[in-house]
Amino acid sequence: MKILRKTFAVVSVLAIIAGCVGCKKKPSDDTSSEYWVYESEIITVEKDKNNSSGANNTSPGTASGNTSGNSSGSIAGQDLTSKYKNLKGRKITVVGWWDATQAGTEEDKLILEVERLFNCNMVEKKLTDYKPLYTSILSGNPICDLFVPRDTDTLSLASKNMLTALDTVSTFDSKDSIWNPAAIAESTLNGHIYGMTAQASRRDMLVYNKDMFQQNGWTDLYSLSQQGKLTWDSIYDVITKAAKVDAGGNVLRYGLAPKYDLGGLAELLINMNGVAIISREGDTKTLKNTLTSAPAVNALQTLRKWNTENGYMYDCTKYSWTEGVNVFKEGKAAMAIVDESQMSSLKTANFTVGAVVFPHGPDTTKQTVSYTSSATVMPAGVKDPEDVMLFWSVREAYNVQHRKQSIFDTLSDPSVKATYDAVEKHLWNKEYTRDFAIACDIDTEDFRKVAAGSKTPQEAIQSVQNVIDGKIKDFWK
Repeated sequence: MKILRKTFAVVSVLAIIAGCVGCKKKPSDDTSSEYWVYESEIITVEKDKNNSSGANNTSPGTASGNTSGNSSGSIAGQDLTSKYKNLKGRKITVVGWWDATQAGTEEDKLILEVERLFNCNMVEKKLTDYKPLYTSILSGNPICDLFVPRDTDTLSLASKNMLTALDTVSTFDSKDSIWNPAAIAESTLNGHIYGMTAQASRRDMLVYNKDMFQQNGWTDLYSLSQQGKLTWDSIYDVITKAAKVDAGGNVLRYGLAPKYDLGGLAELLINMNGVAIISREGDTKTLKNTLTSAPAVNALQTLRKWNTENGYMYDCTKYSWTEGVNVFKEGKAAMAIVDESQMSSLKTANFTVGAVVFPHGPDTTKQTVSYTSSATVMPAGVKDPEDVMLFWSVREAYNVQHRKQSIFDTLSDPSVKATYDAVEKHLWNKEYTRDFAIACDIDTEDFRKVAAGSKTPQEAIQSVQNVIDGKIKDFWK
């Protein structure tokens, strides 16, 4: 399950990456459909006498749900024609572990327009093994200009001097509101910024079957959330009412289907209760064991409570991480915990899907969201980094101006869009928690034992603490 959980942590950031690098297709184990849906738009491109490109349609559109790029001072709100530069056919290579954008799609059209405006060629290169990339960087001849780290955290790469400090690149404005400040903060090491993204990673949203709720007279979760009354006890109340098991012990309907196995759910509950298993001091390399606390014990007690009876929770330990959302989509669970990459598959559900921000422990006076570090980075040794960064900044701004519809618009209930907006707002306000336990590959088997009732929360915490120091040391190797 360590592999499954780590794989999912990687795949779950694709909602960000789709926007970051213009890739629409997913890795082969993702069964969801496209993340972004575009309306057709024709833009006429012509060459001026200086052989630089310009678009006749320069009036910016509005990106649905994007609160980050609408500030008048942001590049996303500016006339981009003044920023175009003739790069004289330069190739800009972007590396990821997914398939390149399909030709002829609306995303492909957006890429082609910015390529023409800059007279350059953006090449998307798929790597399932990042070792050749790392070797090329260490040899001083990187095979790409930009990439999204997969198997090694951004901070770990930065500590090995493998990345370009973006704050040293004149064309990068870290204070521009287009950039996700959570990603900036979590990609900063000793005062230097190494990663950025213009997207929000919408993770750990709680979705529910609104039709089922209405038919059974259960209080609507979004209404509770709006009133500041959505708590863990509210979720447990639905779990106990929704779970159905036949005389033979076969589950007919689950209360809750988490996206992770129950160990991963334990981490979420711990984080949402204000505790990071491993936290970092500021922008330093100091990682600390911060697991021991009453809220961590409370979170694990809650996990056990939620899993007391058969049918209370669906456990995907033996299956793919996509199974939880499939169970929910089939109407076999009242609620599910999902992220943005999984939301698109809910378009085919034959019921109304509602959504709320996962509640912050028992405290209804505040909200927070979880953050998994994912950012676009520039290898050390890239040629003409100012040109690369200028192209990338304009490309992100161009996408904001011309993107017409995102996945939340394809789901009818207004709570979905409201939840998307709320998660983005929390990230931009730095109301998030980042747990380095995932980056340090902390095994959650002990937490699963708590869920099964074979270990106490205190025993599980002690067991995890015994391996944390070694994991912290390994993180920086």
